[in-house]
Amino acid sequence: MSEYSPSEVRELAAWLMDSNVPVAERAAQLDQWHTRGETAAEIAPLVESFLEQAIPFAVTSSRPLLDVCGTGGDHSGFFNVSTTVMFIAAACGAGVVKHGNRGITSKSGGADALEALGVPIDLSPSDAAAYFERHGLVFLFAPAYHPAFKAVAPVRKFLSDQGKRSVFNLLGPLLNPARPDFQMAGVFHPKILPIYSEVFRLLGRKTAWTVSGELPNGGWLDEFSTLGVTQVREFREGIVREFTVDASSLGLQIATLEELQGGHAAKNAYMIEEILCGENRTACRELVLLNAAGALCVAGLAPDLATGLRVAAEAVDSGAAWAVLEKARS
Repeated sequence: MSEYSPSEVRELAAWLMDSNVPVAERAAQLDQWHTRGETAAEIAPLVESFLEQAIPFAVTSSRPLLDVCGTGGDHSGFFNVSTTVMFIAAACGAGVVKHGNRGITSKSGGADALEALGVPIDLSPSDAAAYFERHGLVFLFAPAYHPAFKAVAPVRKFLSDQGKRSVFNLLGPLLNPARPDFQMAGVFHPKILPIYSEVFRLLGRKTAWTVSGELPNGGWLDEFSTLGVTQVREFREGIVREFTVDASSLGLQIATLEELQGGHAAKNAYMIEEILCGENRTACRELVLLNAAGALCVAGLAPDLATGLRVAAEAVDSGAAWAVLEKARS
């Protein structure tokens, strides 16, 4: 199976969106593609095809427009780290446009946790833009912006029921209709890092970090990790570099899997509140601060991770991050 050309990918996208095509037929094509391995040159036009069918969303801001999210699929059972980070990043001066969904491979997705926190997740595009202007952050609920995915949902379920992945397991963080200039995306395996970095380049991001953090059980986390090293691939103004981050070298304690476990939306919302109000000083706080530091570096609000850690901690300890959450509920 040879690599698809951009025009062939667009034809494939239209075919995948056609609910008249049998589910099993579309699933077989996706499975064959995934077995061969999707390339960045194929994923980028696929993303563009779905973005062209998406509900438009545009905002202007003097703040760097930032998304922080992960692919999911790491099966770690952790609480909603990037959802916590969005409030800290906003408190530090980023304009956060977070694109996400309810939990699919976890008990609580970003939408679930935000809903439990009392933060709106179902705003219309015009209301979402006004909300962003007031609060400096907003959540874009993926199903509301991507009606074309309704036709793909049964295909994804068909493959999932067989324990199979497809290119759609990679697309979530790439489909933000706001097309932010700055993005930090976690992926469930480091082999995806170079692919994602190239896709971000093709999509026109100014700066993007793709990260995959080590777990002690041999798995990988779609976040920065405080349980092992994190592999990072940075795309910044046309230049790509790779580096690793050891949390202990930044003065952070090495966590255990048990310390970072989340649960259903209500539990995760409570954990987020504890971290943002400064009451939680455990390994959960350190994991959030490390990921917030990465987000600040991506957005140009910190020159390095050590500085980002200090700035993020100050946003929490000063009450600024909690104030963003409180305002976001109004």
